[in-house]
Formats: sequence, structure tokens, C-alpha cells
Amino acid sequence: MYNLKKILFFAIFSIAFSQISANCVSQCKQTKENISVKVANLKYNSPRNDEIVRLKLFYKEFYSPLVIRSSGKNVTFGTYQTAKKWGLYKRFEDYNVDSPCTFTDSSPVFNEKSFLKEVTIVLEKSGLFFVVISGDEDLIMSCNTGFEFWASADDNIHIAAYSPILYDCPI
Repeated sequence: MYNLKKILFFAIFSIAFSQISANCVSQCKQTKENISVKVANLKYNSPRNDEIVRLKLFYKEFYSPLVIRSSGKNVTFGTYQTAKKWGLYKRFEDYNVDSPCTFTDSSPVFNEKSFLKEVTIVLEKSGLFFVVISGDEDLIMSCNTGFEFWASADDNIHIAAYSPILYDCPI
């Protein structure tokens, strides 16, 4: 119940401040290529005490997966079956075989013409992995991975950028 309250509070907070975030887009980094970045090198990673990662990104299109590698695990946020569905995956291997921890059947929530969708990704040390997509069609997804995570210098983020993505944005 505590995690659900935490997720709902965060979602409401994110949605309320999505207009303010649009002004911060100019401070984000942009990529059109696959990248791997050490979490320690991300200027705006803002984890709380119980988190490994708290990142904000802006997606233009809806089929570029993001993998967080920490504690020898690879949790993934990416498409599920089609480009119209999203899933959270406990392991990258699960992503490869379309076996998500949770997924959505919603229609695409991204606009291919502009960076309208703000995506906040959080990985907690307790194993809770959640994503909040703010905009016209808000989406909240969470998955208890069953793993425990600890911060290390080897933690990294991999983004498979099939279209431009803004990352390392101010929270």
C-alpha cells in the first residue's frame, strides 16, 4: 500500500509540473543513436535515499527501449508486442521474448512531431521499478522486480534510440 501511495503522489506531482518541465528541455542532452551512459555521469540523476535512479527523459516516438543496468541486473522499459503498447521488464532477456512484468494496452501516447511526452523513470533499491509518462494521456506503470539493488560505479543506462530522445533532463 505504501508503494502505491508513493507512486500516486509522484504521478500527481509530475503531472502538475509538466508545464514547468517544458522550460527545462533546453538543458537536456539529445541523442539519435544508441548510447550507454554511466549513471554517475548523468548530471540530473536525482535519486532519493531509497533509489538508484530517478531520471527524466522526453521521447519523440514510442519504440526506443531504455535499459538500466545495476547490481548485475538489467531492468527495461520498452515496447510490448507492438509499438502501441509499453512494458516494464525485470530482465532484458524478458524484453527479448516479450514477457513483461507489467504492460499497457493503451494507444500510442507519443507524438512523432515533437517532444511532448515527459517520461520519469525510477528504480528503487528495494526493486520497485516504475515509469510515469505525463501529458495528454497520462500513464503510470510499476513492477516489483523481486531484486535488491545497490548503487555502484558500474551502474549504467542504455538507450536504443531509434528516433531522437532527450535525456538527462532536470527534474
